[in-house]
Amino acid sequence: MNRPQKRTQQPSRNDPCTCGSSKKYKHCCLRQNQEPAKAAPSQEIPLSQALQIAISHHRAGRLQQAEAICLQILQANPEYADALNLSGVIAYQKGKLDAAALLINKAISLNPSEADYYSKLGLVLRAQHKLEAAIACYQQALLIQPGCADTYNNLGVAFIHQDNLIAGIECYRKALAITPDDVNAHINAAEALRGLGKPDIAVEHLRKAIHIKPDSAEAYSSLGLAFMDQGKLDASVGCCQKALAIRSNYAEAYYNLALVYKKQHRLDSATECYRKALSIKPDYADAYIGLGALVMKQGQQKQAFALYEKGLTFNPSHARLHHALIFAASRWCADDGAKVFELSKRFGKQFENGLDSLSHRNDAIPDKRIRIGYVSGDFRQHSVAYFIEPLLASHDKQNVETFCYYNYHQIDSVTQRLMGYADHWRSIFGISDQDAAQLIRQDAIDILVDLSGHTAFNRLLLFARKPAPVQVTWLGYPSTSGLSAMDYRLTNRYVDPPGWNDQYHTERLVRLPTSTCFQPEKALPDVNALPALQNGYLTFASFHAANKITPITLSLWAKLLSALPKAKLVLCPDTYKNQITRQFQALGITPDRLDFFDRQPLQQYLALHNKIDVMLDTLPYNGGTVSRHSLWMGVPVLTLAGRPALSRVGLSLMMQVGLEAFVAESDADFVNNACRWADDLDGLAQIRGSLRERMHNAPFGKLALVVKELEAAYRQMWRHWCEQQKTAS
Repeated sequence: MNRPQKRTQQPSRNDPCTCGSSKKYKHCCLRQNQEPAKAAPSQEIPLSQALQIAISHHRAGRLQQAEAICLQILQANPEYADALNLSGVIAYQKGKLDAAALLINKAISLNPSEADYYSKLGLVLRAQHKLEAAIACYQQALLIQPGCADTYNNLGVAFIHQDNLIAGIECYRKALAITPDDVNAHINAAEALRGLGKPDIAVEHLRKAIHIKPDSAEAYSSLGLAFMDQGKLDASVGCCQKALAIRSNYAEAYYNLALVYKKQHRLDSATECYRKALSIKPDYADAYIGLGALVMKQGQQKQAFALYEKGLTFNPSHARLHHALIFAASRWCADDGAKVFELSKRFGKQFENGLDSLSHRNDAIPDKRIRIGYVSGDFRQHSVAYFIEPLLASHDKQNVETFCYYNYHQIDSVTQRLMGYADHWRSIFGISDQDAAQLIRQDAIDILVDLSGHTAFNRLLLFARKPAPVQVTWLGYPSTSGLSAMDYRLTNRYVDPPGWNDQYHTERLVRLPTSTCFQPEKALPDVNALPALQNGYLTFASFHAANKITPITLSLWAKLLSALPKAKLVLCPDTYKNQITRQFQALGITPDRLDFFDRQPLQQYLALHNKIDVMLDTLPYNGGTVSRHSLWMGVPVLTLAGRPALSRVGLSLMMQVGLEAFVAESDADFVNNACRWADDLDGLAQIRGSLRERMHNAPFGKLALVVKELEAAYRQMWRHWCEQQKTAS
């Protein structure tokens, strides 16, 4: 989910907290409007009084003076715990996280019953991205001082950073039960509730926050996003602008406003807001992700790649930035797969380092009923559902027991159907990787299957923990995960010919005769006659996502249109019409050669194929669901085969339906193939009429065969693991 910065109760230059003994002071957040002490300590002043002077300086934001006094105190008494704690907080504020942790840990060793020390150490550990250790510190602080709302709030923030939304919300509720007028807790709760798909409740919290603090820029900014989730875009813009009127340099408000402008298709305004957010906050990870996604959809994949790389220089352990970078590389780097592999391995090294290897107590019985767990955020109206639904419905229940681990909050009609096919259904959205891993281990899953790769709502960090003895990636992303914990990747000989791409995977490639089965709509529109027979020219189309339409794709299509001056091209991403039109004009293609359509409801989208003669594939990332829908509607796909798997999906499809003539090996071949079919409309018409039968007869159309092959592969993987256990013992 998009995650604006959480409001934590922590010391900062602008809002310092006391850090002395909580026996004398409140736990946190005495404000700087108290007068700082005027005097400096002398040798005659007791250390306790010197500490009060240091605290007063700290409250006023005078970190240097406070630090100097703490140094004098510690020279006199190196084991003065309160001074160590305050010194640690000052080091934290200066960005010296290792020094801060050492100082506060020493304070804890001297006085392990002081709740405030654990709370402050939690802040440091969270800044070091040691979330589990931070959570343990906050929990210890609450054992000592159970009624501290600030600690509950900070614990909630740590849970949210683990994507454990449910635990985070519970912490915010406890904070609000103690302090009902805690504005920060209301805002944080609202953002977590938005993440769970509950914007109405989020709005209630934010209205309360604004009632308590009418000049809260944070509350107005968050309310803008909650209104956006409700579809109230004008109200959303108004709230974000109100936040900026209160605080003109508020990066998060600019980021939120960019999200709303993007929803309104005001792309230039959204771009400006993203850039404004980054000018204020150069390390803003979510802004890099948002701006990168926006420019990538405008055909600027190289620029998106550069943005993500820059974001990672500030945030090397930000998982979503890694996913975005790898995703961009897969759409831009038309090499043999080396770049995507390099970035994926970097991701794996970053997030697997330091994780404990989990032991597995699964019964190593080779021929038992295997427990298969499928993990995805796409068990809903999504392209992945077309592939997984027929398999879930057809698994041999005597051989396998299926578990679905769903990582999204939406339950639609597709979700409900899938729930009926699975033997067991688990929601893991909003819970941490650690808790999800524990759930999977409790379910004694034998083979855990990732259906997302580096796409949205993946749980690769869950797989990094190796909660199941055998782990497989498949279906949603045709490349490596980069994880050493991922054992296998399912593929076929068309997209991954033996010996071609094996070296670019951390997984072992398992080639099935066909690695997927696609279930089309039950009520497909009829296939009509070839439009070119009436029009007198070919109508090409691309209904692919805008981020797949790369500069090399546009250049290739422009060559085709130049070679066929009467031909037209139909495109769906109407939002980016102006950008695409300008790019084609620069390549010599006039706007009258192009037609654009808004995104259509499914039946209208399928019926749109009745206007199309030939579908054009994208480079380097081929179409998947779009190409299969096209074939079912009688429209063959003209594709250019590359080296990596993601550039060979089109080849795989066309070879399996017996249409090798639509597969090109070079740019010139691609254009020549198009010209050949322009001269053979009768032949193209015959293909149009035969494509549904070809789809039914293709290997990927034989559901029973696909399921049998898949279950045989699972059984072989499982037997191999059982043999390893026998050898190890």
